[in-house]
Amino acid sequence: KIPFRLNQNQALLTFEDEEVAQRLIKRGKHTVNLDNNKVDVRVLPVPLDMGVKFELHVTVSGRKINVSNIPELPIPEDWMRDKLELNFYKTQKGGGGEIENVTYDNESRRAVITFLRPGASNSFWGSPKYPFSANGKCYTVFVSSHANLRLKNFQ
Repeated sequence: KIPFRLNQNQALLTFEDEEVAQRLIKRGKHTVNLDNNKVDVRVLPVPLDMGVKFELHVTVSGRKINVSNIPELPIPEDWMRDKLELNFYKTQKGGGGEIENVTYDNESRRAVITFLRPGASNSFWGSPKYPFSANGKCYTVFVSSHANLRLKNFQ
């Protein structure tokens, strides 16, 4: 559904500052220069129809974290999963814990790590950069909370 329609000889202008738009609307008529010609224009507010209504339910997991920016290493995927598991098992930051599962996608270089204990992922919140040791080097990976999104009451 299109929230508004423009007719011929109409233009839609948007402004970051609502006060500027309100002043132009209040003044009504304006003269502007277009290609060295003076043109009289009228400014009118555009009534927008209500768009789409929906509810977005977000559940942040206390057991899972997302890991991205995983370095591209010349090792098999199962080895990378093992390295991720070892790196996040009882980490130096006091978080982590026993790991139930590591899902790794080599193409996107992203992983989802699932801890066994509920709340284990909470210690990673607020620390987006995390050290990752592999093949004798230390890399920086990015850690974020894992969320489940559900769309409800879509109208």
